Amino acid sequence: MTHGGRSVRGELPWLGLSLCGILSAHAFSHFIIHRGAILASLAASGSVPAWMWGALFLPELVACFIVGWRLSSWWQVVIYSVTAAAARQAFELALHLAGDATHAIDGPRHALVTTFVVALVYALLVGLASASGRQERQLDRT
Repeated sequence: MTHGGRSVRGELPWLGLSLCGILSAHAFSHFIIHRGAILASLAASGSVPAWMWGALFLPELVACFIVGWRLSSWWQVVIYSVTAAAARQAFELALHLAGDATHAIDGPRHALVTTFVVALVYALLVGLASASGRQERQLDRT
């Protein structure tokens, strides 16, 4: 079974690797930057420097760009984005269920809206990277 010239089954290992990368980036952001830098800064000074907020999201931005660069079709962008958003939100739910006070979920509606927004942001980032990668490959051929 193929779509757009690539085997769906052949894409599964790449999807798994991509999910590991995005989840690792999110875990790094949460445990190192959020807990280690942002919460410590809030406790010490009551404020957070702007660069820390940028550093919080940078690992996921980089992971999304790396994931998207190799994708060659829009159906891949959609599948990767939705799957990554669902995995990321499952991680957030696990933190909530584990009693992490910084990850309160205000009910199912909040979780669904957040997952939808994360999927849209991932689709934008992965889609931009995919379009850039396709353009680069097209320029290499000429």
